[in-house]
Amino acid sequence: MDPTNIASAAAEGVRHLEPLPEEKNAFIAFLVGFLFGGIGLAIYLKSLKEGVTFFMIAVAAGFLLPGIGFILINFGVGCLAAIRVNESNQKRRELLKA
Repeated sequence: MDPTNIASAAAEGVRHLEPLPEEKNAFIAFLVGFLFGGIGLAIYLKSLKEGVTFFMIAVAAGFLLPGIGFILINFGVGCLAAIRVNESNQKRRELLKA
């Protein structure tokens, strides 16, 4: 399976989630995702659903891409977390304008 397709599918799935209850910082979301994975994101985003989603993405990536290592998987989770927060912030701003 092509890693590019996996990353694109994961990013697209993250974009379709509902907006978060409040705006968050995408850089902090990246750092928390990179350093602490799904558990840290559950705490930062105040959402168990988000934490489980990112944890499952990391587990799936670990099985589908063996040997790339924990650091690369957490880097991917951090990137997806930043995309999630950025998309959520944009959706919140659009809802506030309407």
